[in-house]
Formats: sequence, C-alpha cells, structure tokens
Amino acid sequence: MNNDDNRLLWMEDRWKINDLLVHYSVTCDDHDIEALANLYAEDGVFDTVNGKIKGREAIAAYYESRLADFGVSYHIPYSHAVEQVSESQATGTVLAAVELALNGEAFWAALRYTDTYVKDDCGDWKFYERKVQQQYAMPLSDLPNEIAGSLRLRWPGTKPKLADLPETTTSWQEHQERIKTN
Repeated sequence: MNNDDNRLLWMEDRWKINDLLVHYSVTCDDHDIEALANLYAEDGVFDTVNGKIKGREAIAAYYESRLADFGVSYHIPYSHAVEQVSESQATGTVLAAVELALNGEAFWAALRYTDTYVKDDCGDWKFYERKVQQQYAMPLSDLPNEIAGSLRLRWPGTKPKLADLPETTTSWQEHQERIKTN
C-alpha cells in the first residue's frame, strides 16, 4: 500500500470512528442495551464515575441499570479529536453533553470522554476503553446559579460534589496559581 492509500484508509477509519460516536449517542437515547454494549470490544472497559466496568456483558448490565434512571435523553457529541496509534488502534477525546429527564426534571451534563478505539477482525471500530469525566451535571434549574461554583456534580440522591474537570487538570491549577500571584 502506498502513502496515499494509507492516508485514504485512515480518513475512512476516522469517519467510522465518528460513526461509532453517533451510534453510541443513539443507542443510549434509545435505551438499546444490546446494541450499546456491542459498540465495545469483547474485553472493553468503561471507566465510569462509579468505577471501571470490564467486559461487554458487565458493560451491558451497567447500562441496563444506569439508563433505567433516565427518561428521555439526548446525547450530543460536540467535538472529537482522534490520533492514529496503528492500523487497528486509535485514541480520541470527545467533548459532549447530555440533556435528559431525570426524576421528572430537566437535567444537563457536560462530559469529556477519553477513548481508546480498536478495529476488530471485521473492520469495525469499537471502544476498547472509554473514560468519562464530568464538568458539570445538575438540574437545569440549578445551572444559572451553580455553574460558577466548584460543587457542580449534583446527581439526585447524592450530596453536591466537586467536578472532575477542569479543576483537576494541571494546566487549570497552574493558571489559577499564576493569576493569584499577579
């Protein structure tokens, strides 16, 4: 294969990985647990806010339980950066949001997924590992007053908690130190 062929193949693979993200959103919103779990490699990992879930069967059980709490939802993958590792592996970062009905109330969350993708023997791209971090998650009615605070994780039945992002990143912390000293 020449360089142009490799570039074309990678462009096609990037579109397939992007399609994987769309399929993830649709299967979450449709509560299609089997299709959702099949987006992961057989030995895939979903690193959730509640810990790591390993293996497609365990991932399906997690989504079955988690999505039972959700009413109507709309998962939105906004921006996506992908880096090729090899012909059958890539990594990516997805900036996303979800709007959902939770306990009869409008609820919004801003998310960052850090992904590792693998191409299976059929040429389909799957999630090998997906880590989710939250910038905020709260009832829509709380958003105007609480978005500027640090306790932006406000899931029903839990005490407000510190958000995963951006305060935990080194760059955020260094910037905060610089502006304190200026």
